[in-house]
Amino acid sequence: MKSYLLAILSLITTVNLFSQQTHFPDSNAVWSVWDYKFIIDGDSTVNGNTYNKYYMIDDTVLTSTSQKQLAGLVREDTNTQKVWGIHPDSTQEVLLYDFSLEKGDSVTVSQITPFSPINDNGVITNTVKIDSVDTITINGVSHKRLFIENGPANFGFLDEFWVEGIGSNAGPLSPGIFFIVTIDGPRMPRLICFERNGTVLIDQKDEIFSEPLNNCYYVLSVSPEPFRNLNITLFPNPTSNQLRLQTDLNLSSYKIRSITGQTVKAGMLSNKTISVSSLNTGVYFLEITTKEGEKGVERFVVK
Repeated sequence: MKSYLLAILSLITTVNLFSQQTHFPDSNAVWSVWDYKFIIDGDSTVNGNTYNKYYMIDDTVLTSTSQKQLAGLVREDTNTQKVWGIHPDSTQEVLLYDFSLEKGDSVTVSQITPFSPINDNGVITNTVKIDSVDTITINGVSHKRLFIENGPANFGFLDEFWVEGIGSNAGPLSPGIFFIVTIDGPRMPRLICFERNGTVLIDQKDEIFSEPLNNCYYVLSVSPEPFRNLNITLFPNPTSNQLRLQTDLNLSSYKIRSITGQTVKAGMLSNKTISVSSLNTGVYFLEITTKEGEKGVERFVVK
């Protein structure tokens, strides 16, 4: 009888472990998506439901939240394991995620970021199918993961999956990935880093989101040496002709990379001035090496 009771208790414990949910944060979280940060700041009540307010910041190191832009409202129904959202230019509630789904299930979801498509009928939806389901452990916490079958993999881009308590590998507000249109043309949003309560849970060291990254901001195809913030000021920024570097450091060389990671220009830094007149309009990353061997990356825009 004692062995039978132990077996039953063991079974109950196992079931409870698999039924545990990892919830979305309601504060103290940062998602790094391309060269944007998504943060939670406050809440709002709409039609009797309380939503967390998600903001987007165009700041690679999150030095200031003064320029934050409302990205959307988000609430989680822990009973149904669904996550709902409202686009910043809409009052229509749409489904972002359903973590109760299993292999073979289909669901209709929407993006709600300011870059997301929206028309006269509301937020544009996309129907996806769950290809497979597994569980991953991040910093000692189990998360359910759903792999998406009808996603951008069909276009040869990012294979999408959703992680419980975090969102899509395209970002927290970007399920069923759409192209977004920016100054550089169509882009695929991509989550490169996730921080919660001051701890980086996903970064370039993880195999879960595999990209060559540096310090939770987006730099493609960089060398493996660590990059750091060298506190270099670029001006004017945006620019159309000359880019000047304001710093007391002894600079040695530079590389300029496009948003896709292609090296478009490189050279030595003798007078802390770089001509960018030959570059097309767009966002670029300036990789800088000092004479002491330190490396840093700064973002600038050519207009």
